Amino acid sequence: MHPTLPSHLASWATLAPPGTHLVGGTLRDRLLGRSPVDFDWSVPTGAHDLARRFADATGGHCVHLDAEHDVARVLWPESPLQFDIARQEGADAVTDLRRRDLTLNALGLPLDATSLAWLTDDDAGIPAGLLDPTGGLADLQAGRIRAVSESNLLDDPLRLLRAFRFASQTGFAIEPATLAWISRHAATIAQVAPERVAHESYLLFAGTAGPVLAQMQACGFLIAVWPEMAPMITVPPNDHHHLDVLSHSVEVAHQMEQLLTSLDAEGLPAAPLQDYLDTELAHGRRIGPWLKAAALWHDLGKPATYTLEGTRARFTGHDKVGADIMTAMGERLRLSTPETRWLAAQVGWHLRPGHLLSSPMTDRALYRFYRDLGRDSLGVSLMALADRRGTQGPAITAADNAAMHAIAQKLVIGYLEWAVPVAAAPPLVDGRALMAALDWQPGRHVGEMLVRLREAQALGEILDAESAVALAKQWLATD
Repeated sequence: MHPTLPSHLASWATLAPPGTHLVGGTLRDRLLGRSPVDFDWSVPTGAHDLARRFADATGGHCVHLDAEHDVARVLWPESPLQFDIARQEGADAVTDLRRRDLTLNALGLPLDATSLAWLTDDDAGIPAGLLDPTGGLADLQAGRIRAVSESNLLDDPLRLLRAFRFASQTGFAIEPATLAWISRHAATIAQVAPERVAHESYLLFAGTAGPVLAQMQACGFLIAVWPEMAPMITVPPNDHHHLDVLSHSVEVAHQMEQLLTSLDAEGLPAAPLQDYLDTELAHGRRIGPWLKAAALWHDLGKPATYTLEGTRARFTGHDKVGADIMTAMGERLRLSTPETRWLAAQVGWHLRPGHLLSSPMTDRALYRFYRDLGRDSLGVSLMALADRRGTQGPAITAADNAAMHAIAQKLVIGYLEWAVPVAAAPPLVDGRALMAALDWQPGRHVGEMLVRLREAQALGEILDAESAVALAKQWLATD
């Protein structure tokens, strides 16, 4: 429990009108034994005004989320807590709950002294006065995700995706009738604002996404949400791939998820990798979940580049084509620029570790890998390992798998132990000194020479400013 929660709840209780209920996800999470930080409240009327007054009373900040449906949010500086306050839909609390998406979200609890005490008691059981008009408590106890009704799903087609998101977050099974409704109405997800789809997608990847993605594929919903993946089903297995490209992509996402949960066991440095995975890209969304998504989307370019040479499948340039598709997909989903660029880069770079494996791995080649990818060499190294584990056709041997595991380890550890110190070292010569020594005027050629000298410095070929200038002159004489 967050330390400021009791005081915020006490302040809320003095302002909230009769008929206020705690609803939805807060109750679900609390009944699952979790300590929620997001609190959803339903009030009979006047949600925006009430949220503003509550924020003023507690030093919070009020955000108006939806004027039409009268929904507002209260946030506090330096606190993860948030209170969402919404006007009740329907004549009473039970009617409001029956309008919700899933039964486990259609729970309500009247705001009173008993419920306030329950919220701050970590050992409390099922609270007295719980409203459960759709059987959500039984579904919660059975680990089952069930839609309130088919029509409720269609009231907002984003609810189709939310069913899978909650399956990912809880590990619960979606019951067959709900799956059938989702499959029947899969195409309606296209009616939803893309930024809403993007955020639900992120939340799905933030949970245990692998089994859920396979279920989405099986019921036809995967390509409804991300139609850019539809052509993948047309690319069959081959000597290297035991699955068609769509199934391979789902498997690689699953392998990535398995990898991220067992970094220490894989001989990978968990703490620095976790720090990388926790890096925020935008809007509180972090690299870790998006790395699973990048694994799902890494082969977007394969259908457009698929050719057969005899019986051998080739996908020449699919990494670059895939990066372009990923960029367009990010723009369609209205992801932030940093998110789109990061995802496209992961797709565009995912073959780099394999190229290192198939050619002499010189220090120069390693330096250029780290120089081009920077810290994202960590993500790409994990991507290559997950990709190999999802590629198990008859031509793949145990030695192939071991070699990719070894290079992923080498690249991750090499970045941390070699590339980071190398990048932090000051250059031996700067542009001004170089221009003076070579009698140059400013221009692109100065930057290009500095890049070459930086590489030579990293490889130990030059040790001071004098040797740097001497090497530059040697290059000019022989180029």
